[in-house]
Amino acid sequence: MEGNAVILERRKASGFPWQPRPTFPPATWGLVLLVAGLVVLALGGLLFVLALTGGNSRVTSEAYIYNLFVRVRNPGAIAELWVPMPDFPELSDRTSVDVSFGDFPNSNVTQSMIGSPYGTMFRFVFSDSFAVRGVTVVAPGSANGTLTFSTQVSNAVRIYLANLSSGNQVSLILHYEVSRSRGFLASDQVNFVGTADPRTPGAGLVLPCGYLPEMTRHDEAYTVLSLGWGLYPLIDGGFSYSCD
Repeated sequence: MEGNAVILERRKASGFPWQPRPTFPPATWGLVLLVAGLVVLALGGLLFVLALTGGNSRVTSEAYIYNLFVRVRNPGAIAELWVPMPDFPELSDRTSVDVSFGDFPNSNVTQSMIGSPYGTMFRFVFSDSFAVRGVTVVAPGSANGTLTFSTQVSNAVRIYLANLSSGNQVSLILHYEVSRSRGFLASDQVNFVGTADPRTPGAGLVLPCGYLPEMTRHDEAYTVLSLGWGLYPLIDGGFSYSCD
């Protein structure tokens, strides 16, 4: 109170009348807060709509992904496999055995490239199941390659298997895809070609993020190989996936 009296005396001495500080009644403060809240909700709704429509229509990046999953019925004996490479040199250079993927921890695999009557192919010498993966991310539309394999003939591909012991069996999933990202809140769009279809019956229009490991767990997804050269059918298509 003493401080206010001093201020009042100073204002009187200066010739300006003292006025009390304005205050808002509780009802007015409530109205202000209500209006501010409605404005924030409106802006949030607008941003959400933009994210789901025009805001996510532009492709922000493209990922080219090569996958090969090989299963051996009776591990131990050495076998040799030639499989087609992706028709994308930058991706082929980044493709190698992946011991961290799912149920394919085998690192005892020799990988090389070899010329064949049908072009250059990957060559693998192995004695147990293994996985091979390659990924390269590029700016939209800048890829120096296509979604095809080096030995692809229309909707089929040539594969070579040798040195398989009697009674043993080798099967595989060959899967090549392009994933296009459209940014925040949008599901990625995937186009694929391969020996198996990740779109399982009843999966819906949008697959979960783990669709690839899920596909490798199903026996029916694998193609059993014959000795020598074989021509194996391919499946192609597209889908969306989300990691939400």
